[in-house]
Amino acid sequence: MALLAVQDYGLQSERMDTSLLLSAAVGELIIGSVLALFLQFLFAAIYFVGRTLDIQAGFGLALLADPTLNNQTPLLGTFLAYGMAALFFLTNAHFDFLYIWYQSLAQYPVGSVDISSLNIEPLLSFINSIFFMSLGLVSLVLAPLFIVDLSIAYISRTLPQMNVLLLGFQVKTIVVLVFLPFVFTVSSVVFLKTLRFTINSIYHTV
Repeated sequence: MALLAVQDYGLQSERMDTSLLLSAAVGELIIGSVLALFLQFLFAAIYFVGRTLDIQAGFGLALLADPTLNNQTPLLGTFLAYGMAALFFLTNAHFDFLYIWYQSLAQYPVGSVDISSLNIEPLLSFINSIFFMSLGLVSLVLAPLFIVDLSIAYISRTLPQMNVLLLGFQVKTIVVLVFLPFVFTVSSVVFLKTLRFTINSIYHTV
């Protein structure tokens, strides 16, 4: 891409040396990495809260195999990530991302990227905020699970002969199955706000 851009901008052949092509390639790599980091952190935050929900619900060992990355992903985190990906395309956010990519080419023409002029403050602010916003996605499930933990702790003190560990697994599974559908319905506004916050942060960066 850097080679085609150098040709399109009409640079002389004697200027198309290795250092020029290397500088253009590094500049494009930095711009692309910064833009991709927003989406990477978005889905990383969703997987993080999904993993937190798995541990609280007793699904800590229930991992899904990801053959594309040769890795294991959390069960509920995968559902949340698929929901966010579906919302990403249903709200035409991919067109917004293409527009941001077009604006980045207009703001930073290929081969003329100045690293010092790149504003990364929106990225740092985004990292600081996205994990807290992602917790709001599963708050409808985490709150009942916290109440169940308090109840089981009280039962274990009053009835020590009861096997509260097995009881807790069963009750928490029921709570997750009951309240998880509300995450995709009631919390859809939080899904949208999180997605729009990501798109706006990318736009302010370029």
